[in-house]
Amino acid sequence: MVRRLYSQERQRLGRKYPNDVDYVYNYLLRHVDKGEVIILHDTLKCAVEGFLKALPVLIERGYTFVTVDELVQLSPGAVYPASWR
Repeated sequence: MVRRLYSQERQRLGRKYPNDVDYVYNYLLRHVDKGEVIILHDTLKCAVEGFLKALPVLIERGYTFVTVDELVQLSPGAVYPASWR
């Protein structure tokens, strides 16, 4: 089961510390948990660099990375409930 977590802290991660790669890196390592969906936008360089720095550590911890399409296994032409939007 996938759980969806949303918090203001996560929403503001890049804006709060816009140039701090280590903050993003450490935040990810402290807060990633089984079943979470983490969304990072590539509009802030620190988010990209922080994620790339954390990626090998997260892989070593056994996390798997998939696209959203792979996660929910959407089928072309299928109709999904409005709650999916």
